[in-house]
Amino acid sequence: MSHCQITLSVNAGVALHLGAMRVWSDALHDHRVVGFSTVTPERWNILQAHPDFASPDLLFFTHCHPDHYSRALTEQVIAQNPQVALVLPEQEFDRQVPAAISPWRGCTWTSCA
Repeated sequence: MSHCQITLSVNAGVALHLGAMRVWSDALHDHRVVGFSTVTPERWNILQAHPDFASPDLLFFTHCHPDHYSRALTEQVIAQNPQVALVLPEQEFDRQVPAAISPWRGCTWTSCA
């Protein structure tokens, strides 16, 4: 049986360990939105030192709202972990995603409509 572990960062952000795979979902956002917790500089230092937030294999963002996604933190994680894959499910990310990683490592857009 594979091991599964979920570790909360802030707001809706989590680090998922699915066997040997490390997935961060909505874990990188640093813009304060009223009513939601955010990755403050202090919290970012804690997350970077925590073993559950080491060497992600996949960064996944559910949508591009500021309480789920930060371009600056995403760029930092990609620079530190060049092997990481990135999943961005919305066209709006085109304006926010770092130019250095476009066109999103082979991702294609599909419509559910």
